[in-house]
Amino acid sequence: MLKVQSSYTPAGDQPTAIRSLVDGLDSGLRFQTLLGATGTGKSVAWHEPVTVEIAGQVRRLPIGELIDDLFGSPAQDEDSLELPPPDPMRVLAWNAADG
Repeated sequence: MLKVQSSYTPAGDQPTAIRSLVDGLDSGLRFQTLLGATGTGKSVAWHEPVTVEIAGQVRRLPIGELIDDLFGSPAQDEDSLELPPPDPMRVLAWNAADG
């Protein structure tokens, strides 16, 4: 199970969007689409760096590489995508302006 923790407080229509996505996950939806205006920060580019702590080891790497490491790259067997990420894992820092 992937756990996301943040001190950020969702605002505007974000709580409704989050609840909708969680409801979709809970009901077993495999694919969902997050709608929103262009440029509002719905995605993070594959090359954007993140700093994470995984089982006490701090790593800084592109978010795409982190996701591939945790869940398997698209070239791997689809069953590998269902593996849970390591626990505990914390994203220590991410800033869109400077990585």
